[in-house]
Formats: sequence, C-alpha cells, structure tokens
Amino acid sequence: MRDSLPPVTLHIGRKAGASALHAPRTAAALGRPLNTLVTINMGQLGSTPETIFHNFADLRARWFCRWSRNTPKSHPQNGPPTYLYVHENESGLPHTHWLVHIHPLNRPRFLAKLLLWLKSYFGLKTIPPGVVDVRDAYNPEGAKLYMVKNLERRYAAFCRIEATEGGPIARRRADTSRNLGPSVWKPNYWAYKAKMRRESTGNRAGKRVPASPPAHCQASQRLTEAVQVANRSALGREAFLSEITPAVLRIGQDVSSATIPQARC
Repeated sequence: MRDSLPPVTLHIGRKAGASALHAPRTAAALGRPLNTLVTINMGQLGSTPETIFHNFADLRARWFCRWSRNTPKSHPQNGPPTYLYVHENESGLPHTHWLVHIHPLNRPRFLAKLLLWLKSYFGLKTIPPGVVDVRDAYNPEGAKLYMVKNLERRYAAFCRIEATEGGPIARRRADTSRNLGPSVWKPNYWAYKAKMRRESTGNRAGKRVPASPPAHCQASQRLTEAVQVANRSALGREAFLSEITPAVLRIGQDVSSATIPQARC
C-alpha cells in the first residue's frame, strides 16, 4: 500500500536546480527580467512544513496569476506570470523566497494586493511587521545563487555552490513558472552551445572572415569594375584607355604596398 504521507525533501533536486539556475537568463531573454525579490515568513502566518507548498500554490493560482494577466487599463500590463520560488525551513521557520517579474509602476499595487490576499487567506486582521519583505532584485544572478543554496551537495559542488541544509519541506521545494521551464530554457541552451562550438571550431581552423578584403583583392575588383563600365557603355578605344589607365596605376600602387599571402604546402 502506498504511503499517504507527502514526500519530504531536505535539498533541491537536480531538475529543479537546473531550471532555477537558468531562470534569470531565460527571463531576461524573454524581456521579462526577474526584478523583484519577495520573502514571506509563512510560518508566522500559520503555514507548516507540510502545508507551505499548498499555501503558496493557492497564492499563485487564486491571486497572482490572475492579477498578473488581468491588469486594469489604467495601469501598465504586467503580462504572463514569470517567477522562481524556493521554500526553506531553517531553524524550524518555514519561509518562501520568490524572485518574480513585476512592472516597476505596478510595485505599490502588487504589495498592497499581496498583503490583502495573505490576510484573507489566513484569516488575519493585520500582517505582523517583518513577515513580508519586497525589494528590488538588482542582481538576479546573485539572488538565484542564494536561493539554490539548498541544492544537493553533489550538484552544488559541480556548480561551485556552498550547499547548506534547508530543513524538511513536504512536496516540491523549488520551481519556476512554465515560461521558464525546461521546455523553454533547454532549446535556448543547446542553441547557444552549438553557436559557441561553431565559432570555436572556425577560429581554430583559421577560417575567420577578415573585416575587409586584402589590398591586392581590392585592386583586382576595381579593375574588373572598370572593364565592366567600359563594356556596358560601349566606349571607344580612347575612352576605354582613359577609364582603364587610372585603375591600372592604382593596382600597381596597391600591389607594391601590399603583402600577398603565400599558399600553404
């Protein structure tokens, strides 16, 4: 018989950690940078390590996703929900770090609605001070490294992250929005790797395209252009010589000053 208790995790797994580490770059590529860091001490509101996953899922599904998509016409559009979150339970105090995209002009409205929803959901008249912290995420890359500090040690060592214990959390302890998931960041990642591999292979083989052709190539090109002009206009012998002589003189000057590369054996 399958155990009815929810699975308890102590660390962030490989898949969730990979999506979290790629989330800021993927969000920036979508034009929706993760510019706001929200910390909610869910334990002071009534959440436990067993219920924090469901409590925060209700916050996203019932309020934030609707709020982000359905912005009044008098305010800037916030767009599709774009975020990364991590649950922690250090010292027996469950809390949530939430790195999310919020339009700068919507920040006051976001904070007011967040406090209102938390009071309604947990049945509180007021939110205790220090429970909710909303600040600018000036460095999303640094914020993600702080948020994934509970990554499994073998993966943290590979990513050069100093792993710490995050305490027990029931069910999923880290995740991203769908537009930052593996179906989005993996194709972009492999396309970037393929591009870098092509550039690296071309440089090693000496196939770099010069910014401009060598001097002797430029002189030959001008001579060809002069002949084409003479043929198109059906010039006589004297006119043709008057057109071709300056080009020949320029060729002599360019070739005398240019170093023509020798063929390799």
